[in-house]
Amino acid sequence: KNKRRLVRALEILYATKKPIPILHLKTNQGKMPPYDILKIGIAIPQKKLLRNIKVRLRARLKKGMLAEIKQLHQSGVSWERLHAFGLEYRYASRYLRGMISKNEMIRAIEVESLQYAKRQIKWWKKDPCVLWVSSRSQAIRVIKPWLAREKNN
Repeated sequence: KNKRRLVRALEILYATKKPIPILHLKTNQGKMPPYDILKIGIAIPQKKLLRNIKVRLRARLKKGMLAEIKQLHQSGVSWERLHAFGLEYRYASRYLRGMISKNEMIRAIEVESLQYAKRQIKWWKKDPCVLWVSSRSQAIRVIKPWLAREKNN
């Protein structure tokens, strides 16, 4: 019933010539999957999260994000379709059309990326099965016993 996911599934099928694996996760009937899952959430302070977003965006820009988007449009992808690709494409296409400045584009992507990340964190925090960690060593302390238990099963 989700057109975007259907199109993406068809793209994967066309590219790989293999069907999309279906994960039978917990359904609305309350049935659990036939395998054990370890869900780990990485707790990142908001300042560090924003810094990571800024670093990632600068790297994407340096690697040619704007040239990629310009080339996509020149090859026939409409501005409306680029808008639907996601927030980086949305604001970059506005910049490329002269609707906003480069600084406005960068700031808008940073702000909306942070807002999106906060929504994701809020959504995952509702899941009581997620174990939240704030460091690599803490993650290892959670993972090792779980892997050992899985190995013995």
